[in-house]
Amino acid sequence: MPPKASKPKIPDIPWGDKDDELIWKLLTECEKPVNYKVLFGKKKTTENTSGDSKAAMFKQIAVVILPDLTAIIKCLHQECFLSVFAQLSIGLEG
Repeated sequence: MPPKASKPKIPDIPWGDKDDELIWKLLTECEKPVNYKVLFGKKKTTENTSGDSKAAMFKQIAVVILPDLTAIIKCLHQECFLSVFAQLSIGLEG
């Protein structure tokens, strides 16, 4: 059996640099109507769902806020974005 291909290394993402600029970009992208519907659900029961998964949506958002890492992002799962978003949303609920 051939050896498995090595996964690309995820670089450290400076979420807190420049007055939390990346965090604000992430939140801004999440608030866009097309993203909001997938991530948080429909605001009105009459709206149609988009059919996209949260993972696919986070990958699209990652490409927007981290364009330098697009090649790596396309190969990765969204764990780092999901975990950061979960931490942010917990802080906002309180």
